Amino acid sequence: MMTHEEATKILYKNGIIFDPNLNISQFGGLEVFIKFLEKGNFRKRLEDQFGFYKARTLMQIIIGIVAGAKCMNDIGKVAKDPLVIKYLKNPVEEAQLGRDVRSFSREQIESFHDFNMSLSILDFLQRVPQSEELIFDVDATSAEKYGSQEGVEKGYVGQDQPESCYQYLLFRLHNRNSFLYGTIRGGAAHSQNDFCGYLQRFLPMLKAKWRTTWRADSGYFNEMAFDLFMENDADFFIKAPMSESRLNLAQTSPDLNWTVEKDNVSFASRVTTTKKGNNYREVFKRTRLQTQGQLSLGDIASFRYDCLATSNLVIEESEAFLFYNGRANIENNIRELKNDYSLGKIVTDDFNANDVITQATMLTYLLMRHFQNELLPETMKKHVLSTLRNHVFNIPALFRKGQRKLFLKIKNVFHDDLAYAYILNRLQKFLSWVLSPPQMA
Repeated sequence: MMTHEEATKILYKNGIIFDPNLNISQFGGLEVFIKFLEKGNFRKRLEDQFGFYKARTLMQIIIGIVAGAKCMNDIGKVAKDPLVIKYLKNPVEEAQLGRDVRSFSREQIESFHDFNMSLSILDFLQRVPQSEELIFDVDATSAEKYGSQEGVEKGYVGQDQPESCYQYLLFRLHNRNSFLYGTIRGGAAHSQNDFCGYLQRFLPMLKAKWRTTWRADSGYFNEMAFDLFMENDADFFIKAPMSESRLNLAQTSPDLNWTVEKDNVSFASRVTTTKKGNNYREVFKRTRLQTQGQLSLGDIASFRYDCLATSNLVIEESEAFLFYNGRANIENNIRELKNDYSLGKIVTDDFNANDVITQATMLTYLLMRHFQNELLPETMKKHVLSTLRNHVFNIPALFRKGQRKLFLKIKNVFHDDLAYAYILNRLQKFLSWVLSPPQMA
């Protein structure tokens, strides 16, 4: 193992001096996001909910994730940066971070869930007109795990079935490209586990102000969900499992009236009824498969059949599939959560502690999305976090004292001074319910 003295000699010969005492921040550009956190008084708001020590740890996790931390050890290292110390004042080591996230009671964890959802609601309550329909996408993703973490089990998400994983259930709000809610579950949880329970919680709350439409994949298909959506004046679009009986119906039923084929595709639909008497439609899509050469006499054309179930009884059949296909955008959000926010990577061996970390990750995502939507120049609003990290936040800065004030001296080859000035000027004038919740009567 090389010693520090040996390393110093090698670096010196190559014209490099490694000095950990330099008064330089590796994350100088992060100052604009830290000022956003300060304006929203988030540390104090979390402290009011969970106490001083837990709030400090949550803020340290949030800043660590934004800076690029991939594990608890990274979060501890990020907090040693002088800019981060300037904000946190008294950051803690990795071991204490672990103890702090384990110290949350179940009641506090549920309160954290509610805190995050309230921020999402405040955002779209202020920014989405009541005349605009809210569109939600539901999906789950798995994060493969190794070792003996509590809740790690054989997984069932999608076509992949990892040997051991956690599962994350997510409700995305299309209108704001953000999330209403997200939570961690044991790896063996089926998609339908308590899906209707979440709907019973969300739908009545939203019904009072908005018309809502929801999209989900076939794993969430069940009649009770249709009943709940229709009872709450909401539309539901879901890929129906193509069972043998449903496929046989699509291929042979004389009751299906297929549209004229266009671009090798035709549609048909039928109305079906739940046990509670609510009607919904099964919309079938028939796609002619390409064959080599022309069919000979007596040959039968091959088709692929897909089925979409919806509570919307009037939408055109082709439009139903076109609208449903928009749910693919949630895959981009999930990919960003896993790659840029390290969802599923920062974990302990305790399930409840991992629930806290998951909520801290979701809070980071919500805050960053609000920061992007409201404060960044148009050219930067659609950047994923990794791009913002590399081009805006993780820019070295030298601390300099002058005129009784501490300054950050920054050089950025990606963005000039106008970009940072734009963000800070917007922030100074900016007001929102996320940063300053309205007082309840």
